[in-house]
Amino acid sequence: MSGVRLLVEGSNRSTQGTAFFVRPGVVCTACHVVFGGEIPRNELPLNFSRTLHVRDQTGTPWAVNLTLACFDPQSDIALLTGEIPPVETSVLPFFEGVLTPGTKYSADGFPTFHGGRPFTVVGEIAAVRPTEKQQALQLLVAQGTQASWGGMSGAPVLCNGAVAGVVTQATQGTSTGWAAHLDAIKNLLWAFELRNVLWAHYTDVESLLALERDLGWEQGPATDREALIARILLRMITGAPTGRFQVLTEIEKDLPLLAELVDLRNALLQRSAAPSAHRPVRPASVSAVLQSIAAENRPGVALLEPFGFAARRVVDAALEAVRAENLALWPLRLVPPRHTQSPERLYRSLSRDLKSGLEELVGHPLPDNWAEPFHQPAEFPPDERFEYTLEGLLEGPVSDSKREVLLIVEDLARVSDDILEQWGYLMARLSRKGLKLLVWGGQELSDLQTRPPKGNAASAFHHLASVKLGLWDEAHIKDLLTIEKGPAARHLASRLLAITNGHPALVEELVTLPANDLASRDEAGLIAEIMEGPHVTRLTRAMEADPAARAVLIEYSRNSFKTLPRLQRKEEERLRWLGILMQSSPKEWVWTAPIFAQWARFLAQRAT
Repeated sequence: MSGVRLLVEGSNRSTQGTAFFVRPGVVCTACHVVFGGEIPRNELPLNFSRTLHVRDQTGTPWAVNLTLACFDPQSDIALLTGEIPPVETSVLPFFEGVLTPGTKYSADGFPTFHGGRPFTVVGEIAAVRPTEKQQALQLLVAQGTQASWGGMSGAPVLCNGAVAGVVTQATQGTSTGWAAHLDAIKNLLWAFELRNVLWAHYTDVESLLALERDLGWEQGPATDREALIARILLRMITGAPTGRFQVLTEIEKDLPLLAELVDLRNALLQRSAAPSAHRPVRPASVSAVLQSIAAENRPGVALLEPFGFAARRVVDAALEAVRAENLALWPLRLVPPRHTQSPERLYRSLSRDLKSGLEELVGHPLPDNWAEPFHQPAEFPPDERFEYTLEGLLEGPVSDSKREVLLIVEDLARVSDDILEQWGYLMARLSRKGLKLLVWGGQELSDLQTRPPKGNAASAFHHLASVKLGLWDEAHIKDLLTIEKGPAARHLASRLLAITNGHPALVEELVTLPANDLASRDEAGLIAEIMEGPHVTRLTRAMEADPAARAVLIEYSRNSFKTLPRLQRKEEERLRWLGILMQSSPKEWVWTAPIFAQWARFLAQRAT
């Protein structure tokens, strides 16, 4: 047998299982083994500390006081810590790659039918369903399941010698076993690290109760620190899909400079960054997007982006987190066609995107129950066909899947204001049936959110949570330089920040330059590079197409003060959403980056 296995006998000694090391001094087993065959579902048992009888693979018994560090009742796995017996404590590696049906596996455990002695089950993975939690892996068992599998629960499922899951149960007489997915183990290990932070820094009951209040959770009886920490972790694991982001964000408010929290957030977002991007993301923005999507009292989130502030990267990172976390959502991208001036064109395009997106997620061709809502009478107007199609999906297969639809809508500026407004009212009606929205844009989206509703009805845009993107800080620029140019270029971050003030589009233009150029050119040379670059060129074209906004820009260029007067003109808002100005106080603007003042003076000279 590879590695080390432990036989764990539960508190009533009638429930046996197998455990394995995932960290030195930390073992993983099935949750029901620890709780005597029952899995606590909704609340933490008051007496959750266990003294478990442990045996090594030779059968030698040890009476060990193991603490239940954390557990996931939905996936039926638990992590235990304590004074591990003096046996070899080799930690098994985790499987790397994608698990697919047909993959060979083995599982080493201590089943009762074999007298608690080591026994190896072999077979192949029949199906992979990550959202099924404790039955995420369906295992075909070559030896059959006629005998009781008692004692095998908690055994690691090994593919090529690496852990791919944890055995949770078997269906007798069908040669079928079931296991939790490796991702569930990784998620629980993350919770274990958070537990260590809570234990080290929340040193009294009151501070933990305050954390629960900040999270907006109902508070049960306060017993002791250990019970409160276990309760927080349990609510996080079994609560909203974005529970880990929510809890981490609140703890960061109490411990803003703690290095362990930085590591935890980076680990949480490591799988969230789009693999093709290879760029750092804004953790706070991604977290805010995910929390807003999960909020029950909101139909979704509006990501407000001045021109050039890289909203797409935040959206891609958030969607990758949705997939990595196996959140209960069907994410579907909708892209309106350019120059949309008619509802017919918009809704035909949205219906095509809706169907093609589902085919990617569910399969092509769509199963009958997914395809049926698309069969709407041809005489219906396109907007009604789209509405009835989406309504049929939400009330039918989407509801049956116990998920919600997340529509990701980009490029709202392609659609005329009146059509967008009407579409928002349609989305508001459907949001009550399990629809979520993630939209991003600039001034057109802000206007939709602030425009007074018609009568007593409000559109979905009025109810979306707003997440505003800002400038990059020096730490973000350092990360970008490290990825693009290597660690030796990190010292250039302060220089880039001084020139760009952290404007994302300007920073990225400079980062594309060779590292030697970044280090050797003087400030004037780098500014000249930006002035001739694509972002400023686009802004110049925008000003040429908008004489009124250009006039205000030239007026401000003649102001020698650090701040500019805010006079509530619509042209000022235009400059704000173009990322040229930003508000410093209710009555003042400042240049988003110093270079824009120089560019505005250039436009003024050219106009004379």
